[in-house]
Amino acid sequence: MITCHEVEATWKDLEDIKICSYCGSLEPGIFLDYLKNPSNKVSGSDWKYGWPHKFYISVQQHMFKFYNIHLIEPSIPKELFKLIEERFQIVFIPIDGKLHYKAPAVGYQYYDL
Repeated sequence: MITCHEVEATWKDLEDIKICSYCGSLEPGIFLDYLKNPSNKVSGSDWKYGWPHKFYISVQQHMFKFYNIHLIEPSIPKELFKLIEERFQIVFIPIDGKLHYKAPAVGYQYYDL
């Protein structure tokens, strides 16, 4: 069960990946696996919610999204936080069920070229 949303959500199978039944986000472990491959291109999203809430990742000509709110889930691999910080220069810290972040600047977005 997924606990970061205010509604009941689960990880559902979509071909060979798992996505959130509520928001369509990649499962964090799959996002981590995709991030480890430098040929997969990643970009940030706009800050329409006032924070870096989502990443897009292109894998073999398929575009997926990862909503950062899933980083408050208790089962998140610690390696994912480290890789996000190294690759995007954004630090995410879950504290008491809330997700805090530190980005290089307000509105900062990361893009692979």
